[in-house]
Amino acid sequence: MSGAHFSADWLQQREPFDTAARDEAARHLQLAARFHAMAPPAGTPWRVIDLGCGTGANQRWLAPRLGGPQQWLVVDHDAALLRGCATRRQRPGFRGVHCLPAAGPRAASGHAALARGPSRHRVGLA
Repeated sequence: MSGAHFSADWLQQREPFDTAARDEAARHLQLAARFHAMAPPAGTPWRVIDLGCGTGANQRWLAPRLGGPQQWLVVDHDAALLRGCATRRQRPGFRGVHCLPAAGPRAASGHAALARGPSRHRVGLA
């Protein structure tokens, strides 16, 4: 979808359906147990990169499930959606949320990745 722009209103309308799909996938994949097993040491934040973040729906769904301190890098090629995401991004425990505009169609989209330590501790959520 190179160069595609999405309406914030459309993304807001589909968010409940995306949330339901994420909830079902989380149950099937037993993500709560996986997140617990992967949790960083106390006081160390989760580091999350959300590529193609849109209005921040992945962050709104995932952040409360991770718990604890978190650092997010949110990336999108649509500056308007990125600005909207920035207005809703902070919550207690966040050490930082950084917005980064993607530079062209080669930027990946639609993916949140958790990075902590060796690659065996990384999980991606499509």
